[in-house]
Amino acid sequence: MHLLQTCIELGAKYGNISTDVAIPYRHSIKRKLGETASGIKRNLCVNMITAITENGLIGLTTNMWSDLKMRHFLSLTVHYVSQSQLHAHILTVYEFPMPPKTGATM
Repeated sequence: MHLLQTCIELGAKYGNISTDVAIPYRHSIKRKLGETASGIKRNLCVNMITAITENGLIGLTTNMWSDLKMRHFLSLTVHYVSQSQLHAHILTVYEFPMPPKTGATM
């Protein structure tokens, strides 16, 4: 309902719009996501360098978990203090292959 209402409002405001204009191409989305990710990475690096300079350290933690489909994941998170505020950012998530757990012995 919300999507339909938004489409109606766009039509009322701008008139007849071509789908080529309303829906960006996948290459445009890919480029924009790449630019956004690069900007986030750049800012995170600057913040971590600043935290190391101010406090002398940052912290890294790992975590492992399984989803409902029993896929296993390993993540790496960075923690740091900047301007008296604790920050935590997930740096990466990796699907961790686990051998099946059976009663068979090798």
